[in-house]
Amino acid sequence: MKYLLDTDHLSILQRQAGADYNNLSMRMAQYSLSDFAVSIVMFHEQMIG
Repeated sequence: MKYLLDTDHLSILQRQAGADYNNLSMRMAQYSLSDFAVSIVMFHEQMIG
């Protein structure tokens, strides 16, 4: 199964601090990195701020 990360998820992962990061990283650790994907829209949102 693939999990699609959105811009909010990426922002949390980029900060690498706080309760949201701890919760998200612990849940993601239960799966393989290949189970996660991001959309091109998310990359565009990151580029425009």
